[in-house]
Amino acid sequence: MSPDLDTLCAAYPLIFKERNRNPETSAISYGFQCGDGWYDIIDVLCAALYAPYTRAEERHRSVKAREGTPVRAGGKVVTADDVNEARREMLAARRRVPVCKQVKAKFGALRFRVNRASDVERAYIGFAERLSTRVCERCGAPGRLREGGWVQTLCDLH
Repeated sequence: MSPDLDTLCAAYPLIFKERNRNPETSAISYGFQCGDGWYDIIDVLCAALYAPYTRAEERHRSVKAREGTPVRAGGKVVTADDVNEARREMLAARRRVPVCKQVKAKFGALRFRVNRASDVERAYIGFAERLSTRVCERCGAPGRLREGGWVQTLCDLH
């Protein structure tokens, strides 16, 4: 995948935090070993994997901004304990973000390998991998699996 790799790594730094590690410890350091056509699939997958952390981060920011003010008129005041609780939840969500080990094409489908993932996250990954068999790896147009040396998912043009 061309320069879009940098865009994805910047947008999802926790998922791709091993990008610059030694290739012996993490294959993601070789880059994305697939075509540009799957960029949107990978982007949407990463957004789904990142969403719990993003929500926790936004909640922490919101609670912190309201510290010392009433939640509702005549209601409870947001305390430092509330801010600390939101921070703990954010840090816990951060630790749960799957770390990508490898992104590649294999047998015409996307392979997105992570170090750990919940059942829901594995379902997202599985869906993205299945979806990739219907999208041209080169351009992102509708495609299908094609054989001829290597198995690839390509559109009629490619």
